[in-house]
Amino acid sequence: MAGTTAQTLVIKSLEYNNRVLKYVLIPEYLQKLVTHGNLKEALLKVHLAVHDQVVEDILSSMFSRDVSDQTKEKVLTLLRKNAELESKKNIDDYLPIILNQTLVTLCTVLDTFMVDSLRVITTFQPKILEGLASDDVIRKKDVFATQDLSGLIARVQEKVLSEFDYMGMKDKLKNLSDKLNVDTAGALQLKYHKSEVQEHYKSKGNFLFDVYEKRIAIVHRDQHQINSFEELSEISTYISYFILDLGIILGKHFHIDTDFWQFLRQKPKDLTLSYEHKKE
Repeated sequence: MAGTTAQTLVIKSLEYNNRVLKYVLIPEYLQKLVTHGNLKEALLKVHLAVHDQVVEDILSSMFSRDVSDQTKEKVLTLLRKNAELESKKNIDDYLPIILNQTLVTLCTVLDTFMVDSLRVITTFQPKILEGLASDDVIRKKDVFATQDLSGLIARVQEKVLSEFDYMGMKDKLKNLSDKLNVDTAGALQLKYHKSEVQEHYKSKGNFLFDVYEKRIAIVHRDQHQINSFEELSEISTYISYFILDLGIILGKHFHIDTDFWQFLRQKPKDLTLSYEHKKE
């Protein structure tokens, strides 16, 4: 299609995998600051400084003149004590909030990767759009009236990608499997990873779909679904592996290069990867 180059027609599994790793590092760093540093104390200091300023600017002026300084001091002390308790409670909620927001972001990275991959595939093989497009995507009279076939294909592609983007994860994978014969089951099973990794996530049932149920609860019901970095780490590891495996599967299935394989081809010749057989 017009405006594309060989460089853009690449499944970017490594790029999106790196995004997953980048986003998950933020709560990890925060947890380390909470555990080994004085992050909570520093935040509490800021909270109380704001409280003291509010009291100084507003509340203290509300006392009547006949109120004794001793009474004022008792009230202000009580207010500060309550402010400290409330601030500590809020600060304790910060990390879980960030953990759950990060889970939502990781799902968005995966969704974006899948849409971007489908864009590459349908640009490389536009005829695939015929099987993906619903009946109401384009009107017949538009087809016969157009003098710009590439522009028409581009509009169909955008509509197909938009529909795909709004699908839930189960429907996305079903679409790829049923309409394009992609081995999505293999991707879910992490078929290109070690058997120990496969067995670990297999024991957890429909792991990816459960993650997306958590995402729905966070986004639409304001419910915290994870409370530790360990939980988030397990989720991010699976999504990272899934992106790499799905990228390999899509690349092989549609004969499209991936940035993962491009990276491996650039490695030093004397560096043997764990899954490569050493020459005798």
